[in-house]
Amino acid sequence: MGVVIELASGVTVEAHGDWELPWEPRLALRELTLMVGPYGSEIVHEGHVAGTVGSGSGCCPDGDEVRFDGGSRLADLVSVCFHIPGNNADQQCSAWLETPARPARLCMADPRGFVLARTEQRWMTDGGEALLCLRSRAPEGSRERVRIAHHVDLLVAGGRFAGWAVEHPERFLVSAWELPSGEAPDRDLAVLLREYFQIVSDRNVALLKNGDPGVRQMLESLRSRVNDTAGATARRKVLRDSIEATFNTVGNT
Repeated sequence: MGVVIELASGVTVEAHGDWELPWEPRLALRELTLMVGPYGSEIVHEGHVAGTVGSGSGCCPDGDEVRFDGGSRLADLVSVCFHIPGNNADQQCSAWLETPARPARLCMADPRGFVLARTEQRWMTDGGEALLCLRSRAPEGSRERVRIAHHVDLLVAGGRFAGWAVEHPERFLVSAWELPSGEAPDRDLAVLLREYFQIVSDRNVALLKNGDPGVRQMLESLRSRVNDTAGATARRKVLRDSIEATFNTVGNT
């Protein structure tokens, strides 16, 4: 018997065995999504959604996307697309990382459509080793980390979905649908990515649009320190392009 997880009201899945999704995670920074699935373009993704069941009917339009194989009464998880929230947590969330991650296959009995509400806040370790996206109010009870894919975990409290996490997020940075570059881990980039998330929050972007000089200065300082000719150059370029896109969005270059 596996662990039963309530994903949404009246929607449960069972985590059992020792298995992970085989797809490499992709963290699309401009779109603020983490994708794990067998697709590499918008068209292929649409076909994938049409042939599966679960939450989401596009790449995270209303809630997060969790898709199951709809070919049988006991459906296995086949892909996820999580949205990264724009609000930074105002407290430490490191307690989640003290629980070892356990790989497991998620299965849903009598698969059907549902809505998995997005998480509301994000938190990153000081060195950028992990990114956690969480409910504002975590359910009470014992905590578990269920590993569903390479370095990607569901966070579960008291048997209920509380959020998700990705370890070493800088390794999975992409511009859009492409696979990560496969370059060696870049610790400096991990720290710069954490700083990016600290600066480019919903609140700070709103301040930047209103001409706030402090936020602009922080973002300009970060941009000056992203050297995309050293380290993991392709992934550094993703970060630099995302910074430029933020300036372009608010009309500040």
